[in-house]
Amino acid sequence: MTRQDTKRLSRAAVLLRDILASPASDAVALARALAVDTDDLVAFASGQVPIPLQAQRHLATFVIDTAPSLARDGHRLRAQVSAAQDYEDGRTATHQVWPRWR
Repeated sequence: MTRQDTKRLSRAAVLLRDILASPASDAVALARALAVDTDDLVAFASGQVPIPLQAQRHLATFVIDTAPSLARDGHRLRAQVSAAQDYEDGRTATHQVWPRWR
């Protein structure tokens, strides 16, 4: 497999994979918290299907509330989701041209 064939997992997919691998993990409770089916968890964790922003937000909250060892990653994901949501909602300014360097 070449480097191009390997797909890098998103921060959310990595966190989902980590929480599913933890000993105290309950896939049914996690699926319920994310408002998805348990089959979707497998697809999300493998990177086959992108995780919707709302599910990512729920994942971050679930991790922060239930997995102290992963809470820092949960906070990072929550901040990333907030920034992505701001962008989608048009609250983040984008530029039509590259800024001029002095």
